[in-house]
Amino acid sequence: MSYIIVDIDADAIQKIFTTVFFIDEVVFCDVIDGGRRLVGMITGQGAVGRMPKIVEKLGQIDGVLRVREARVIRLVDE
Repeated sequence: MSYIIVDIDADAIQKIFTTVFFIDEVVFCDVIDGGRRLVGMITGQGAVGRMPKIVEKLGQIDGVLRVREARVIRLVDE
């Protein structure tokens, strides 16, 4: 699992949120910073060190300015 932080054009928030909300790999998402950012949690199994396809997909949506990924680090195995 990873978190995504997406900088967006506030004028395109409705379109972007609706598109991201219905992507299968997105567990949840919410808008922050007065509609200028979207944050969410994504799932996906990919090769280590490779950018998840969801991040590439998000970067192609009109109104998306920048996409960053923050991986979840597990400190203890269950």
